[in-house]
Amino acid sequence: MEDAQLAWQMKRLGNKNGNMCCTLETTWGEHSPLQRLVGQSLKMDELNFFAKRLDSLTEYEQGVLGIYAYEQGIEKIKDLINLTYSMQVLSLFTDFSNPEQVGRHLYMDKYLGISENEERRIDFLEYGQKILAEGNCKILPYGVLVENGFVMQEVYHGRTFPEYWYDTGETVAVVEVKNQAGDREYLYLPTDIFSVDRMKSRLQIRDLCECRVEEIHNLRLPERLVPEPERLCGVEELTYFNELCQKVSRFDPEQMERLAMAAEFVGAEKYTDITKASWLTGNVNSAKDTDLPRISTEQNQEMRNTIRCV
Repeated sequence: MEDAQLAWQMKRLGNKNGNMCCTLETTWGEHSPLQRLVGQSLKMDELNFFAKRLDSLTEYEQGVLGIYAYEQGIEKIKDLINLTYSMQVLSLFTDFSNPEQVGRHLYMDKYLGISENEERRIDFLEYGQKILAEGNCKILPYGVLVENGFVMQEVYHGRTFPEYWYDTGETVAVVEVKNQAGDREYLYLPTDIFSVDRMKSRLQIRDLCECRVEEIHNLRLPERLVPEPERLCGVEELTYFNELCQKVSRFDPEQMERLAMAAEFVGAEKYTDITKASWLTGNVNSAKDTDLPRISTEQNQEMRNTIRCV
């Protein structure tokens, strides 16, 4: 759920003044990882982040996470978030009829992949027997849970969220910011005022001038349109860059390249000008460099004036 949608839902529930806490009344699903959190007051942005992380897992991984969380008695949302980053050494088996396949499954769960050379070299039957003989297994009503060197990763410390690209189809760029205490947060552009306010709350700042942009992770923009981090030092420039990301969020790669070429051709440097230039992308003739000189000097000047006056 987007932060704006979450804020709207909280307002519907009568929560005002930025209060983002609710009591978890019930859960659904036999192995819901939230079962032991029923009755707790939870920060909804934490719950929302966990839901996004959970959504990225396969159905099998979600089942393993739910079973492990319940069996281990995990009662904190922070630990559930960290568990989503620690899944690769947890395995659940309901069928041991093919011992070699069990060993292969254990290996893949731990290392997430395998080369052709490894596949020819490794004796998966022997590997599986070795792991199971170590005794890190627990027989449960729903299968055998194997912990193959499990260590809980402390990725989330209960303050600022780690970087996580959830909706890469709509996200154009990710801005990494850091406050004076060294805490980092991320803005996924295009964003909205609700996401900015939640980020400021987690960073414990009142204004964006109290933090600095450390890095810009470009997902879809042509490189020539990506600013240096120091350029986004103020609210105004960040706002203009966000408006550009909003404008081009549904552009395909060809349209992105047309925009970059149009902006370069007319000399647009400010993000307000580049955003205004985006309407030209459909008029640039196939976006080939060899086509551009056909536009006369008078036409070029007219486009420059249009961008500056729109």
